[in-house]
Amino acid sequence: MKTYGGCLACSCLLVGSVLVTSRMMPVESNVWMTGIRGVIPLIFMNRMVPVLHSNRPMKQKEIDRCRKKARTLSVILTAAMILFGACNKIRTVILLSETIWVVFIFMILGEADYRRAVRKQAKER
Repeated sequence: MKTYGGCLACSCLLVGSVLVTSRMMPVESNVWMTGIRGVIPLIFMNRMVPVLHSNRPMKQKEIDRCRKKARTLSVILTAAMILFGACNKIRTVILLSETIWVVFIFMILGEADYRRAVRKQAKER
């Protein structure tokens, strides 16, 4: 995902795969446990935000703005899962939960890639 085209293709494949797999997931009787499994990565994601990239340095003001947006999005996603859970829309809660997990996994991969690039740059100096 080093180029725009690669990132776009990967994003489209991920969206499609999450949509397909969320329909194949077995429906649990406990909608709240499914929702909780989606909220747990949000907690860790808020601590990781933003995932930096060596080609795109960020100033502290941008980092703070990004963290604020992430907190707001987390509140909105949590409220949406509670709302859909209360309406017993288990498939929608599964879809949201899976999407959050996919984003979380890619954040971890992005963070690892950034740290590897920083170490490589440090060795070159």
